Amino acid sequence: MKKILLGLPILALLLLNGCSEKSGVYASGSGTHSITNQAATGLSGLQDIRTNAYKEASAYCKGKGKDFEVVRLEQNEGPYILGNYPRVTLVFKCKQ
Repeated sequence: MKKILLGLPILALLLLNGCSEKSGVYASGSGTHSITNQAATGLSGLQDIRTNAYKEASAYCKGKGKDFEVVRLEQNEGPYILGNYPRVTLVFKCKQ
């Protein structure tokens, strides 16, 4: 019983830390693409999901032999309650 009680806080931290939802890259018209990442809780900040969006955009364009250019970055600044968690939408183009 003690082992279960000791393991619950650790399990809760693992579930809350580092989880996010990613949209993947999708075409949004006029040669632009979009990526939306959202944290699974309000406990994590924007930095990690923003960095992941930039890395995903860079890898997508690099796979096409191009560089990426940011068109627009939208961020949810909070408050992070009731499902309104940190969210980033990166709109970009792949350029030569």
